[in-house]
Amino acid sequence: MKPASITKPMFRTPFAGNTDDAIRLLDYLQSLAAEGTRDRLARHDLGPSELWNAWSDDTFIGFSGDRLLLMSGHRFGWSELVPRPFRWPWQRKTDFSASREIAAFSRHYPDFRAPAEHAELRDHHLGAYLRSAEAYILSGMPKAGTMLEIGAGNCVHVAFRHLLNPAMRTTVIDLPASIPVGYLLLRLVGIDVALPNEVAAAAVRFQLPHQPVEGVFDFAFNMSSFQEMTPHTVNGYLALIAKHLHPGGMLQHVNMREARHIPGNSVAAYDMAGLVSPQETNAAYHSGVAGFPVVSVLARKPADAAA
Repeated sequence: MKPASITKPMFRTPFAGNTDDAIRLLDYLQSLAAEGTRDRLARHDLGPSELWNAWSDDTFIGFSGDRLLLMSGHRFGWSELVPRPFRWPWQRKTDFSASREIAAFSRHYPDFRAPAEHAELRDHHLGAYLRSAEAYILSGMPKAGTMLEIGAGNCVHVAFRHLLNPAMRTTVIDLPASIPVGYLLLRLVGIDVALPNEVAAAAVRFQLPHQPVEGVFDFAFNMSSFQEMTPHTVNGYLALIAKHLHPGGMLQHVNMREARHIPGNSVAAYDMAGLVSPQETNAAYHSGVAGFPVVSVLARKPADAAA
């Protein structure tokens, strides 16, 4: 045991849960330790990059009575910035302004109106909500019965679609530290979840990268996490997606055209074999948030391909 420092801006977010949520998350965390998941993923083709390992080490979850405390890089509506003793000028982040972000989004999508079903979700994580709304608009796919999402993080995009279509079923493949973040958001808005160590049926099923994927899907999605992987890992996920899409099913990914942190990671380097007619569209709002060009890429599985 030794002191540790925080390597990136993080946020504390308290949740008032119930005993069941706490027990389920504790069982999940215990299963990770019991199965040696971190070491197992380090040897897996779809395991995390060194960059992601450094970031995930700063993610914590704490338990006290019926309350849960999350520390992560995700800024929920009631989150508090974790104080840091010193930050270099380039590490300083401007304060988030909800009115400014809504105005910026509306300049690009003046006709969008948040559905009534999204009122709570929008308040809980506005920045991620607006990025999800842009992705939804650019997808041209308002309805999907089944979805495979890679690296869902806070799961706002998952919640966005499920609240509009409660009959939808989704499998989320994510890394161990991210799953509690998405779990808490989905439970907060009343969506049923199955964790990777659970076998119960649920609207949303979480899986770890080394767990086998079952079934086929209408729609596959990734936003802002392909850019945090090595090109080899991205292409491994693209092959997995092509294998598990229905014939005629569609992939959408929304990522920086050129990743900032991973050498050689660019949209042009992604291997879209097994998918046809990739189309790139500028994600104007997301580009403004990121400060770098972000594109939405759509590609379909051939209608005559085997599922």
